[in-house]
Amino acid sequence: MPRHDATTAECLVLTFKEGLLAPMFGHQDARVRAAVLSAIQRLFFKRSFVLVTRGLADGAEAVRREVHQAVSTLHFGHAFDPLARIYRESVDASIRRAALESIGKIRNVDAAEKVLDVVRYGAPDEQGIARTLLASADHSGVAELLERALAFETGVVRSAVENVLRLRAGR
Repeated sequence: MPRHDATTAECLVLTFKEGLLAPMFGHQDARVRAAVLSAIQRLFFKRSFVLVTRGLADGAEAVRREVHQAVSTLHFGHAFDPLARIYRESVDASIRRAALESIGKIRNVDAAEKVLDVVRYGAPDEQGIARTLLASADHSGVAELLERALAFETGVVRSAVENVLRLRAGR
């Protein structure tokens, strides 16, 4: 029996780096395309979103499920721009929600500002998600961002920011 030193994750990374996953996404069988997107969920590289974006245009249900899962799973610093683009451009409410929730899990100020913008300008259901994300965000930059926003906001948005700050204080 041959001895294998590489883990499954290492094999996936090598396959991705060697450019072998992208051509597989062009396969006519939706199960193969879905499997590629399943593999991508373990590869935290910004360029993973090239295949995620291609998957967004795929009509096969299995592929759509894996795209949704990938958008929900891939939240890391360099994922902010692609996730923000997906949030901005998608017409699918569940994909937009998954992108927003992933953005909310990224621990940087740019991501927190995007979520705050959803509180300001988003659809009502997305505003609720954004408030919850800001209330539960666990990095220090969020509190400072919200305090600064409080100085400039009025009306409904000011009330929302005050409520988020109260929720954060009660954690």
